[in-house]
Amino acid sequence: MALTINVFGSTKIDETASPQDSDIALVDVPSNVSTAFSNAGANLANAIQVAGGGGDDLSVTPDSGFTVNGLGFVDPTNGALNGDASGLFTLEGREIFLYADPNNDNVVLGREGTVGGVADPSGAIVFAIYVE
Repeated sequence: MALTINVFGSTKIDETASPQDSDIALVDVPSNVSTAFSNAGANLANAIQVAGGGGDDLSVTPDSGFTVNGLGFVDPTNGALNGDASGLFTLEGREIFLYADPNNDNVVLGREGTVGGVADPSGAIVFAIYVE
């Protein structure tokens, strides 16, 4: 089965004071999103900023006769994200590794690795992404 995925628009965090672009106030984060992050260990109250896209930023169309039952984050071999390299680094030069919540693959956490570049499942959360 093949999928056609179309992305409409973008989500931006501009890192300046006050909500701009796609920034949203913590009180405006949908409760299901906040709960999903909390269950994965990401406390949004500690976030520097939160950004959100619209409800129609993505469309997924399967081949005729097939059905999409859900979306989630997996690695290139369709396995769990459990310390996969992201290709991203912190300002301090530490590599960021990806971890999907084992109970909800709609959530992925970017965690800071060790000084030696090793994945750390307890590393600081650098970013969190939710897709529904």
